[in-house]
Amino acid sequence: MLAEYEKLARDAAARDEPYEAYLRTLTELEVAARSANAVAARIRTAGFPVLKEFDTFDFTAVPSLPKQKALELARGEWVTQRTNVCLIGGSGTGKTHVAIAWGLSLCRLGKRVRFTTAAALVTELEEAQQQHRLDRTLAALDRVDLLIVDELG
Repeated sequence: MLAEYEKLARDAAARDEPYEAYLRTLTELEVAARSANAVAARIRTAGFPVLKEFDTFDFTAVPSLPKQKALELARGEWVTQRTNVCLIGGSGTGKTHVAIAWGLSLCRLGKRVRFTTAAALVTELEEAQQQHRLDRTLAALDRVDLLIVDELG
């Protein structure tokens, strides 16, 4: 609000808008900025190695993955239902790309996502157990809406 209030006040005065309209516009900008910042924070916290979207995925290269099904899963109902999805396929078939695209979609929907490799997760859990903080580590994992465990590592 601090960054925008003077400019919006000048614009509102020039257009002879009522004070309530000025406040509504100022508040809407603040809510939009906070929402965008929250999405960016969720994406940063997720720990994606790269950002991959469905618009750059070649569905023709993987005919066993229907585009409609992949996009449907990006809406996240399966996460709310606590259902697992396992992507199985050969190396270079786009499993990581699809998983990251789903994760990004869910971050934008307000879900907490974490991306890790299987090796990194095992190492993290072993270290937590050695340091007598396994319960805290497991509790933190339990607070995540979607845990993406990639095979690479």
